[in-house]
Amino acid sequence: MVKRGGAWTGAVLAATVALGSAGCRPVAVKEEDRGPGRPGDPASWTSIRDLQNLRLQRLDRFSSAGTLTITLANGEDVDREQADHRIWRSGPSRAAIRVSKLGAAFMTAAWNGPRWWMFDEREDEVVLRIRPVEAPGVDAGDAAIISPPTLFAMLGLLRFPEKMPSDLVLFEDGCRFSTRSIDWGGGAATLPLRGALEIEVGSPEAGPSSIRLLDDDGGEIARSMLSRFDTVDTLGSAPGAWPLLPHRVEVRRDAGDRVVMSFDAPVANGRVSDRLFDLEAQIRRSEPAIIEDRTPGGVD
Repeated sequence: MVKRGGAWTGAVLAATVALGSAGCRPVAVKEEDRGPGRPGDPASWTSIRDLQNLRLQRLDRFSSAGTLTITLANGEDVDREQADHRIWRSGPSRAAIRVSKLGAAFMTAAWNGPRWWMFDEREDEVVLRIRPVEAPGVDAGDAAIISPPTLFAMLGLLRFPEKMPSDLVLFEDGCRFSTRSIDWGGGAATLPLRGALEIEVGSPEAGPSSIRLLDDDGGEIARSMLSRFDTVDTLGSAPGAWPLLPHRVEVRRDAGDRVVMSFDAPVANGRVSDRLFDLEAQIRRSEPAIIEDRTPGGVD
């Protein structure tokens, strides 16, 4: 069991809940291989934006199983933890993940609208942590860096801005730009960022291939690298309309600390139980001994 970095590890698990994919279609292009690029133009941005937002629409509801590997560097020592995961997404602001090892669940988490929560089941007494979904940023502490919407965005599941970003740079097969807010669409509230996200698109049809979370001074807090893109089987749709998603996502923070998620046979437009996003129902299921509630009106 990983002993160091518990807040980072647990919160990454809680937040990495909105992604599924299968197969291999390389689309990511390394930034250093692209050259300087050229300034963006409105017509190009409209095409890039609409392809991304259509992708999200087609992935409004899906589920997938997969594996999760967490590596934490501590000087010359490296701790590594591997587990199985199951994820669900239902709408722009509802997602859940269950992480297990050898068939036994040790973490269940979900995001529903204005709050997210995590049941830590690694010890004899279950601990429930409830957090508000609000301006994530660069301050120390779990609510700042690891808010699920921020990491969902780093997994490439965010709407692109309606207006062309002022720093848009176009390459032969993609683009790069930054945004200071996250728009989930579907009536979900836009989430302002204290810093910014720098997004690189390797192929407009596949969406982001690299995303950097930056602080107010432009320093990198974390980076996600998305690869092995292919279609997601979508019930009720012809294969030609199936959306692309990465089979592998690696999120790095600090020297040597990383989380790698892989996904197996995801399905879109399948059934996703509402109970996954019902906190009261999950409390009855898990019977937590300790509850830390940092939402407005909560008791910590």
